[in-house]
Amino acid sequence: MRYAWLVALLLTSVTTVACDVCSVYMGITPNDYQHQFGIVYRTRLLEGYVTMMTDNSTTTGTTRMGGLKHIAHIDEPTFEEGWVKEIYNVYELRGKYFFNQRWSAMATLPVVNNYRSIKGTTQFDIYGVGDPVLLGNYQLLNTKTNPGDTTGVGHRLTIGGGVKLPLGSTYHNYNGKKADLDMQPGTGSIDGLISLEYLVRKQKIGLNASYIMKINTANSHQYRYGDQHNVSGHLFYLLSGKALTVMPNAGVYGEFAGPDKEGSEQLKDTGGTTLFLSFGTDVFWKSFSINGSYQTPFNTALYGGQVPTSNRIIVGITYNFKSVN
Repeated sequence: MRYAWLVALLLTSVTTVACDVCSVYMGITPNDYQHQFGIVYRTRLLEGYVTMMTDNSTTTGTTRMGGLKHIAHIDEPTFEEGWVKEIYNVYELRGKYFFNQRWSAMATLPVVNNYRSIKGTTQFDIYGVGDPVLLGNYQLLNTKTNPGDTTGVGHRLTIGGGVKLPLGSTYHNYNGKKADLDMQPGTGSIDGLISLEYLVRKQKIGLNASYIMKINTANSHQYRYGDQHNVSGHLFYLLSGKALTVMPNAGVYGEFAGPDKEGSEQLKDTGGTTLFLSFGTDVFWKSFSINGSYQTPFNTALYGGQVPTSNRIIVGITYNFKSVN
């Protein structure tokens, strides 16, 4: 029951995901002010019928998709159409440490598998370590600090900032061909992160809301991804028992990305907006929590011939230990 009270109090983070490039996942957790370590698996499926450019200036006749696939300039391209399928898998190690009830730090290390097929033929299947992320958080407001207090309305407001480091490779090959940048394990750039999280709860019902901004810089290829904004809002309901606590949640998650740049040139087939419906459940048992969510897009507005997202699935398990209370 201890964890049920802790969840009912308020949560230290919200059910939201940053962009796949960020490799950050912060889910509903059963602990207030407890250190934690866990692993999260995320998969994103993109598929659609798109127009492709064939590079006739190379000896291999490489087939790629316009500016979306982060190529510079193609001499005398030809165009063809076909079904494109992409799968981005992330296996992410994640740890969080509380210095006190106001300050905490979070670190993630992803291992990725990026896959693309064109007309049913595999073009890339890349494995590697991705870019780690370091985040610091400061709790500006918490109107309830007693885990046993479930009366009235509780509010919590947290701000954060961090950095994504360019550890992941941008030089992987597949079948003797260098993979496109969006298929590489890393982005090659040092990027900044800003986060804002708000939670309000009354007894067993609550609302999580969050905003995460990723400010990108150019990499050694002079390629710069557009800045990204991720917004989410989720309602949750607490179902607590003697040994098990279950918290279903549902809401909306949105991704907003600006256009990419190569040098000073802005690429027209990049950036856009995708809005998702999100449904999830979190299960808390003793020192462990298991969370999962399914996200399906209901509104997509991408620039140019980009491959749309079909769905996103996230599952994770976390071990919580040693509270700072």
